[in-house]
Amino acid sequence: MIRVSAAWYRARADLRRWRPLLALIVLIGLVGGATLFTLAGARRSSTAYDRFRTEARASDLDISTSDPDPAKWAQVAGLPQIEALGRSAFPFIRPLGTDLYPYLDISVAVGPDGKLGTVVDRPRLVSGRMPDPARSDEMAVSAAFVAGQDVRIGEQVTFESYEPEQFAALFGEGGAVDPSGPRVTLTITGVFRHPNELSRQSNFETQVFLAPAFYEEYDGRIGMYEVGGSARLRRGERDVAAVTESIRQIYRDDPELELASASEAEDPIRESIRVVVAALLLCGACAAAAGTAAVGQTLSRHFSVAAPDQAVLAAMGMGRLERTASLALAVLPAAVVGALLASVVSVAASPLMPVGDPRKADPDLGFSIDWAVLIAGFVSIVLVVA
Repeated sequence: MIRVSAAWYRARADLRRWRPLLALIVLIGLVGGATLFTLAGARRSSTAYDRFRTEARASDLDISTSDPDPAKWAQVAGLPQIEALGRSAFPFIRPLGTDLYPYLDISVAVGPDGKLGTVVDRPRLVSGRMPDPARSDEMAVSAAFVAGQDVRIGEQVTFESYEPEQFAALFGEGGAVDPSGPRVTLTITGVFRHPNELSRQSNFETQVFLAPAFYEEYDGRIGMYEVGGSARLRRGERDVAAVTESIRQIYRDDPELELASASEAEDPIRESIRVVVAALLLCGACAAAAGTAAVGQTLSRHFSVAAPDQAVLAAMGMGRLERTASLALAVLPAAVVGALLASVVSVAASPLMPVGDPRKADPDLGFSIDWAVLIAGFVSIVLVVA
């Protein structure tokens, strides 16, 4: 049996050398914190896009049809797998003085029924607010639009537009066409990030979001590409096949019907996120290995001072187990306090995560506490050190 009093008496002698123990605590806190911070960042990055989609109520299926029959659209909305359905239209407007090609170079979106941007594909506001649904002179813009046009919230931007009659010339003949529609001046109310921003398909990145009132005021006066809309499904990707088949039956007479699953654009996004996660996990493993080696070397130096005492303690009757216990008791407070410090460092640095594409997607930037990583990390650090 270990004589605890003897082991503790010897441990207290080591604890009086507080400066080396303080250095050990700081070392454990820094290398442990770096490891926990990186591993927690990897877990946070792996869920960033899914959390973004949930917050944005992102669509699972895009529907493009040339059939304007509202009865057929109502049939689609009535499908049991449909959670939400919003019509979409893309006005042919561009900032005055630019040569941007409507819909292709600059995507301006509006939900005629007021559902796009609210119950489906809701942009995430970075600052400001979305345009008032009843105001035709307001707009929210993407961060890319702000950077490209050098504008800010509260500023007014004048757009030139194309008349409905110019649609064929724009997309049929594909030639250069001068806009002849009315000019509109819109006030920026907010800056947003949109789920399709990460797809890197810049041609279809929504850069301007307008209010339903804009559609009501300018429908028939400004050309608008009404492609159908977007659907959010109850079971997500699992419902795509069934809904696709049903919609093809409803629009069986429309040869221009096109259906696109969100997963087609998401695959490269998720792949890029997996690369970031793998890199963070590798960094975490390297930090853990390097930290273990550094702490081990520090402990070795710390206890080398007490090495000459071991023969004396043995001669006084302390067994090997008791002498080992005395060393463990001496380092255990440093292990516990160092593990606590590592947890604090990890949480304090958490706003720096995620990085790369996951950071663009993460809807909850700021301090983050990953209890699974902190608890497992705390226990692991104490065990490895002690």
